Amino acid sequence: MTENNNRPVRNLIKDCLGFAVSNVNSQCEFSKSVFIIAHMRCGSTALSNVLINHPSISGFGEAHIEYGSRSKLGNLVVRQIKEKSWKYKADYLFDKILHSSYDKNVCEDFYNSKAIFLAREPEASILSIRNLFERINSKDFCTDQLAAEYYIERVSNIIKTWHCFGARNRLGLTHSDLVSNPDVQLHKISTFIGLSPPLENKYESHKASTKEGAGDPLSSDKFNKILADGDGTSLSKTRDLEITEEMHEKIQSVYGKFTRIIHDNPL
Repeated sequence: MTENNNRPVRNLIKDCLGFAVSNVNSQCEFSKSVFIIAHMRCGSTALSNVLINHPSISGFGEAHIEYGSRSKLGNLVVRQIKEKSWKYKADYLFDKILHSSYDKNVCEDFYNSKAIFLAREPEASILSIRNLFERINSKDFCTDQLAAEYYIERVSNIIKTWHCFGARNRLGLTHSDLVSNPDVQLHKISTFIGLSPPLENKYESHKASTKEGAGDPLSSDKFNKILADGDGTSLSKTRDLEITEEMHEKIQSVYGKFTRIIHDNPL
């Protein structure tokens, strides 16, 4: 059988295993889950590393799971076991979602989880996306225009998803908030989730967080805390974006909408 022909069979096996795990593991409840809902190159890996170094949170990075049912949390546990990151005594399961294919068609219970929304200023994000994919020799996002289109689509969907969560289950911050005063932001997150002891600004990178698709393959393992311009997503602005004026207005507009909604809903 070809690779494409094998995929449905593998997916069925994964789903059956996830369903079985979700029925025997009490961790598999959305009310016991924490998600970072963000876009690429916004500081999510550094924040993820801080979160998963807490004893109450089990995770490794980005699992690429579409949460269409509670049983998908069983898939998350299976993936964490595979990555040797599962903590069977943890109070919360963790995942981060950077692409709309994973949070556009979720089940209603998904919104009972704790969601941390994170976005970064558009020009810096787009330059960093371009830098990442060039350095890993990928043809994805090979122009500023393509990266800008991703940014607009993703942040627009982040805003829609924000409105689906109740005020007690959502917390928003920007990359600038995070790196300018990480201790303050981590205190907010600790209070939001209900963590005791609270989060500390230190971490040891999990091996999975250095892999392409799961974290930051460029520099996740080069740092042990959240630093200003030091979380592997920074890229000094060396040029203007090669996008249309209309596109430039759109990226600024969608980021402005994000900042307004999160600041209208302080913890």
